[in-house]
Amino acid sequence: MRKKYDARVEVIASLSVIRELTEKGYSKKAIYKKLKNDELLTISYVHFCRFDLDGNLPRQPKKSTFNFQNNEGKKLELKSANPIISPLI
Repeated sequence: MRKKYDARVEVIASLSVIRELTEKGYSKKAIYKKLKNDELLTISYVHFCRFDLDGNLPRQPKKSTFNFQNNEGKKLELKSANPIISPLI
């Protein structure tokens, strides 16, 4: 079973290869495919792209509220992060 920080460990372990290939001009996609084929990574490409060249993840912004307008032009605010699951009023 994968643990929470396995992705970061995999990226940090591969940093020297990632930096070397970056300096040679390889794209992120090409670097990811090479590491995946060499079985050095088990994470998704999207998650791989979130890391910087130091192996850090940027802080995720907090979920904002959704702003909608009704038929009368009045702004409505939805505080839920998932509008589909929000309670019906």
